[in-house]
Amino acid sequence: LYLVLGRRRRIAKANLVERLGLDRGAAARTARRNFCRTAANFVDFMRLPYFTAGRRRRWFSLEGLENLRRALHEKKGVILASAHAGPWELTSAYLSAEAAPGTALAVRQHNRLVDDFLNRLRKKAGLEVLFVEEELRPVLRALKKNRILYLLADQDAGPGGEFLDFLGAPASFHRGPAYFAYKTGAPLCFGFARREKG
Repeated sequence: LYLVLGRRRRIAKANLVERLGLDRGAAARTARRNFCRTAANFVDFMRLPYFTAGRRRRWFSLEGLENLRRALHEKKGVILASAHAGPWELTSAYLSAEAAPGTALAVRQHNRLVDDFLNRLRKKAGLEVLFVEEELRPVLRALKKNRILYLLADQDAGPGGEFLDFLGAPASFHRGPAYFAYKTGAPLCFGFARREKG
């Protein structure tokens, strides 16, 4: 993918040079490692249907689950904001099995066949899938059922987002997590997955 997706590769390297001050060689090595980690996350995603309880216990260690359980105790659902970092798809399946049923708020892929395939994998892992482009009532219903609502909030929100300084430049952030917490009173939590030892 690093070799084939030239536009994405150039954007990644340019951002690393411009925002982190890396030289071109270090930026290329860092970008390539990132592409490799993203590929590993995709392979993990393909394994979602085989993510049994035994594998979950072997593959994951969890810190802070008591915070999520305390938030769920309020019976308003929980908004869990995260980022495209580490094996986020496996993490949502893990938490949905260990803490409370989960609902993923996803963006539809341009390719309908790919979109259908990815969402079938999510559903086989026990996740409910809702879409950003559709109405919000199902999201509110999920929170009323005390589900965990998973939001990946690290992508560019465009001109309608909230602009904040990020690494020395204005960046547009999604308002979704704060908006849903404000509107519903559901606790807003943050969680991140970190891959260790491969």
